Amino acid sequence: MSQRTSPAAAGVRAGVAQFLARLHVSGFALLCLGLLVLGVLMLAPSVKLLLEQQREIADLKAQVAQAQQTVDDRTEEIARWSDPAYVRSQVRERLYYVMPGEIAYLVIDDVPVSDDAIEEVSDSIGTTEVNWLEGLAASTLIAGAGSPQPDALLGPQQANTKTTESTKGKQQ
Repeated sequence: MSQRTSPAAAGVRAGVAQFLARLHVSGFALLCLGLLVLGVLMLAPSVKLLLEQQREIADLKAQVAQAQQTVDDRTEEIARWSDPAYVRSQVRERLYYVMPGEIAYLVIDDVPVSDDAIEEVSDSIGTTEVNWLEGLAASTLIAGAGSPQPDALLGPQQANTKTTESTKGKQQ
C-alpha cells in the first residue's frame, strides 16, 4: 500500500524529523518531565477544591457581616425602645395617643397648597390695619371673664370689616 503525500506535507515531516534528531533528551529529563505532569494532574483537583472553599469562606464571611449588621441594628432599636421619650413619641405618632389634659387634632383630608395659591414676596414694607395691643388686652380680659363669642375676639376694626363683608355678601 503506497501512500501519496504532497510535497508540503513531506517537507513538514522532514522538518519535524530534523528537529527531533537535533533534540538530545536524556532519560532523566524525560523522567522529570513525566513526574512534573503527573504532579500537576494530581494537584489540580486539590487546588480546585481549595479555591472553591476560599470562595465559600468569603461568601460566609459576607453573610456573617450582614448578620452582625442586622444584630447591631436590632440592638440599637432595642436601646431606642428603652428610652421613655422615644416610646412616648412613637405612641403619639402611631397610635395617636395624647397625654392627659391635651387635645389632639387630626386633619383627615388635608389639601396640599397649589402653586397658584402661593403669593410672591414683595420688596416693600407693609403695615397692619389691626391694633395688636387692643387685641391682646381684649383677649386677656375675655379669657378671664368667661367663654367669648368669636366676634368678641376681633378688634373693633376687624369687627367692622367683617360686618361690612357680611353685608356685601347678602347684597349680592
